[in-house]
Amino acid sequence: MIKASILNGNKDKPKCSMYQCGLAVRDALQKYSQVLDISYYEIGDDRDIHSSINSADVVMVNYHPATIPINLDFLVPKKMGIIWDMMKEPWSFSGYKGFDFIGIPAPNMVSDDPKVAILNRIISERPFITKSIDVENPTISTFGFPAEYKDMLAIVEAINKEFDTATFRIKYAMGDHTPGSYGSFPQKIFTECYNAAKPGIKVEFIQQYMEMNDLISWLEESDLNIFLYGPERDQDHEVRMPTSVDQAIASHRPLALSDSRCVDHILEWIPYSYPNWTLRTLMCTAPLVEKVADAWSPKAFAEQIDGFLWNIL
Repeated sequence: MIKASILNGNKDKPKCSMYQCGLAVRDALQKYSQVLDISYYEIGDDRDIHSSINSADVVMVNYHPATIPINLDFLVPKKMGIIWDMMKEPWSFSGYKGFDFIGIPAPNMVSDDPKVAILNRIISERPFITKSIDVENPTISTFGFPAEYKDMLAIVEAINKEFDTATFRIKYAMGDHTPGSYGSFPQKIFTECYNAAKPGIKVEFIQQYMEMNDLISWLEESDLNIFLYGPERDQDHEVRMPTSVDQAIASHRPLALSDSRCVDHILEWIPYSYPNWTLRTLMCTAPLVEKVADAWSPKAFAEQIDGFLWNIL
């Protein structure tokens, strides 16, 4: 067995998608790894580092410079960074340059660097919900970090165009790392969407933070989960892949995406995007969403990590 320590940041600020990604890595490897003996640690600064970490063969760091802003040079074992926010080049966003190798959950990225593991996303395991789709009075939902590049008004316009009655749910919960300047932005978006909706279209706004299971349960109530990312997201973040869509996939409900590079890895599996296809058509995508969830399961992720570390250590 390979002794592996997992370091996750945000011990004191857990309302963060990067923290949730670290939990997903831990859960996948603890449940399914066949070659790793896992120890898990949450850290906030250098004082939180346990001496026992250095007894491992490898330290896997769920890394983001905003959530683990510490120097890791003192770590004795080999260091593997799991890098969720990624630019064009595999090493470009790692920030901390002391990793011996990195794992990138970007299924459609290509690298011939033997120190780079191209990994699947991790889709939470949930039982398939056999719930019918209401195509005449649907519940359509979106959520995530509040930002201009998530075109809420475009969603309202699409709903107005195709439906006489529908409910559009927007969930913008402030995370622990959300800049204070965003304080009034979600309410501004809700007001704009509310005013733009035609009679018969109900707009609901939720600012409650939800734990992962509660969030996916909320998404399971939808007839369609929708994320229309504008081109400015691609320009700002290159190939950064949104974790919010991972959680929507875990709900197994139909999915509508814009034709954005940040979701190319999903459009390879679900080759239908808005506005190339209508929302009504995209409400038939549940079987394809199910295939993605199966392919990017925690077990599949653990098998990839096992194979990479077994070969490289």
